[in-house]
Amino acid sequence: MKIFIYNPYWSSFGGGEKYVTVFGESLSQKGNEVTFLHQEENFSKKNLESYYNCDLTNIETQFVQDLSSLKNLSRKGDVLFALTNFRAVSSEAKATVYILQAPYGKINSASVFEKLLKGKAKESAKDFFRLKLLKRSKNISRVVVYSQFVHDALLHHHGAESFVLAPPIDDFFVEGIKKEKIVLSVGRIFAGLYNQKRYDITTKVFQELFRKEMRDWEYHIVGSIANDKATQTMLQRLQKENSGFPIYFHLNEPYAKLKEWYNRASIFWHAAGFEVDEEKFPERAEHFGMSTLEAMSAYAVPIVANKGGQKEIVQNGVNGFLWEKISDLKKQTLEVVTNKSLRKEISLNARKRFSDFDREHFSNRVEELMKEIL
Repeated sequence: MKIFIYNPYWSSFGGGEKYVTVFGESLSQKGNEVTFLHQEENFSKKNLESYYNCDLTNIETQFVQDLSSLKNLSRKGDVLFALTNFRAVSSEAKATVYILQAPYGKINSASVFEKLLKGKAKESAKDFFRLKLLKRSKNISRVVVYSQFVHDALLHHHGAESFVLAPPIDDFFVEGIKKEKIVLSVGRIFAGLYNQKRYDITTKVFQELFRKEMRDWEYHIVGSIANDKATQTMLQRLQKENSGFPIYFHLNEPYAKLKEWYNRASIFWHAAGFEVDEEKFPERAEHFGMSTLEAMSAYAVPIVANKGGQKEIVQNGVNGFLWEKISDLKKQTLEVVTNKSLRKEISLNARKRFSDFDREHFSNRVEELMKEIL
């Protein structure tokens, strides 16, 4: 079977890029003829292989000038998979599948016009294209999403049905690295409305706990950072506010170093979605929670906001903890800190839960998806 996979963001090396790269690897290993379509002059299959630890030997790559060229090329394919966030991709393949990452809330012509009147031209334009994308999504072979949370949001707000294919999670556990008194958070550092990690909240909570019960603990935040002025200003403010506390920011760490942090950390915090109304703004919550599962693979105890896709990963009190209020976050953290037997039990269960999302499970689910499409 001839399969095209299109992604306009290959060079960003984010979660979406890992998703479609491993997706392509899985299809290729099942004997399909897979081609990655790109619009980047410096596209490198070798870099994808190295960064995501994949075997792409039998996968071809092809440059497409624009979406019109992609449409013409798609006629030669049995299936076109397109990762897209706001632009509809036209296809003449026998089957067309969109991979949608975001759980878009209510968008209509009135909201597009309202944003335009408020001077938010860029957001208004994006919503205009998102409307077209969501409309097109109802008339293609299938839509694929990361989580049940995204599935439910798209169905509720836009009547778009989808197939849930959770991302493949790598095993970050390294034998021989001892757990330390470290609380860890991992995630992109950026200023914006969507999927904020809320480091403003977690740093303040840690300061309060450090002053009393957690004097010998440290809090480490690991993440890539955007270069825009708003983000840089936010980072400088966070660093200033946390000066004098054992709170450390590690920016753009290499993969090996990230792996080390996961293994050294005893507790993992995630606050994305805190104070968000999921009904009105589902896109502002965590869409799935890849970093949470990565931490769980290394036996860290997850204590995460009870929002978005996190609820599908963590079973409260079994393999981690879910919190609604700041007081819950403090209480759950102190329980794990002071009760070593509880910490061990939860960490073992966290590791077991991770195994439900490994690459083997992902590959099996890809096979189920292909049967549905064809």
